[in-house]
Amino acid sequence: MDHTRLYSLDTIRHIDVLDLLQVSSCGSENMTVQEVLEMDRRYYEFSGSYREMGRQHGEAMREGAKRMCDIRLELSLKRARQVQPDYQMAQVLEVAAAHLPFHEQWCPDSYQELLGISEGAGIAMKRLVVGNGYTDFVDVLVREASGVCECTSIAATGAATADGRLHLGQTWDMGFAAADYVVCIKRQPDEGPSTVGITTAGCLSLIGMNEAGICIGNTNVTPTDGRPGVIYLATMNEALRRTSFDEAVATVKQSPRASGHYFYLGGPEGQMVGLETTATQVAEVAPDGLGLYAHTNHYQERTILQWAARREGSANSVDRQGRARQLLEEGCGELGVAEMMEVLSDHAGDNPICRHTQDPASGASLAAVVMTPEERRISFTIGNACANPAVDMSP
Repeated sequence: MDHTRLYSLDTIRHIDVLDLLQVSSCGSENMTVQEVLEMDRRYYEFSGSYREMGRQHGEAMREGAKRMCDIRLELSLKRARQVQPDYQMAQVLEVAAAHLPFHEQWCPDSYQELLGISEGAGIAMKRLVVGNGYTDFVDVLVREASGVCECTSIAATGAATADGRLHLGQTWDMGFAAADYVVCIKRQPDEGPSTVGITTAGCLSLIGMNEAGICIGNTNVTPTDGRPGVIYLATMNEALRRTSFDEAVATVKQSPRASGHYFYLGGPEGQMVGLETTATQVAEVAPDGLGLYAHTNHYQERTILQWAARREGSANSVDRQGRARQLLEEGCGELGVAEMMEVLSDHAGDNPICRHTQDPASGASLAAVVMTPEERRISFTIGNACANPAVDMSP
């Protein structure tokens, strides 16, 4: 598949990126993305105060946001009942409410944005925090490793890439029930840098870049020290408010996190760091001597393994990491956006990087992203990278 055709969305308000494939396949190469504007809503722009941006978000995606919260609340209750069969939804919501003061105190701007989404969509804040922070939240409810298949992240820099620049990104894997709610959002706050990225309806930044060239993404890992705190999307939202790489990294490290994720960050001068985190611990990782790095859903740094719910990665996670590493090494020296997208499109083995399903309860690759912070460029697909055209944007 040719991933080199990249469509600019800088001038439009909303678009169904999936329909771009129909546009190009019909031979209508002169048709602009503006002409497919009304096909469906997959791209949005919001501006103003953080509260106002949130309100615009909630109003624009009210039904999708409600559905995402409902899905994730039901999943949370199901997980809790695996340990305590008589657990009730009221108890789930009580735990959710305990997270809110941490957001109000530590990240007031992101808290205001959540409040705006709550107001615009008509969703109670304690429900919204679960919709935004499900993978953290279940770690607080149930301290055990999940069997869900999740994201694969990759990075290449220096001599490993064709242009010497840093390229980093990931698949975003989640239950297929979320497929209809994946969106791209461009935010232009009154105070702070503009951002663009991928997320789901009703949610803060999931994978994104700001105009200062700070970019951030994540994969899920499961620690044993989950606690009420700041959910990972709010931590990332805060990092995207920073205009220096060091400040963004410090933000992730200093967050009173609810649980753990692997966060990767890139900077405007090609800086890159990976942070394996638990609720209370942080370990740094970085590209190796070849300029390559791949991470999936298990902890790798020895200093942090004692907090891991599973000290050894699942076969699924280990297989995907190994395959991603193999593909990066095979392309070393020639890697660019298209080549990174090919890695994220790979179907080899029993546990492929690019996952497909139509079962709402099963995991699938719902988006793929490659970011080049030195160029302020984010390239993404909504849906599997193997089957959808990559779209190119700037914050």
